[in-house]
Amino acid sequence: MASILVVTDEPFERIAYQAILSPPHWLAIASNSAEALAILRSELAIDFLVCDHRLAAGDMDGIDLIRQASEIRPNLFSLLTTSETPRKLQPQLDALAGQGVKAEYYNKNQGVKGVRVIVEYMAEYLPEYHKI
Repeated sequence: MASILVVTDEPFERIAYQAILSPPHWLAIASNSAEALAILRSELAIDFLVCDHRLAAGDMDGIDLIRQASEIRPNLFSLLTTSETPRKLQPQLDALAGQGVKAEYYNKNQGVKGVRVIVEYMAEYLPEYHKI
């Protein structure tokens, strides 16, 4: 079982993640970066961060949140979800990788199937995870 922090300002996405990943996983759900950072600074065990790239207006973007999250928890695995093309984000993801940040990209235009991609990604990095 993994502990997953999901950060998205989209209510439907929060419900979908909760329905598909919990159980068997424990989920913490944040609707903005301030909530996410508070959870990451807490004593809660978080194995994995799933973060939307475009959060609400006035909030930091997912790349910046992943960068800050990795400073708080250096061994955290992160998945950035977005509807933007990988080409636009690849230089930023490469820069994160150059800093030792473990982050990947997922295009959420692929719909609900995306949650399955997230689960498979988790399976690769979290040995205690059991595939659905």
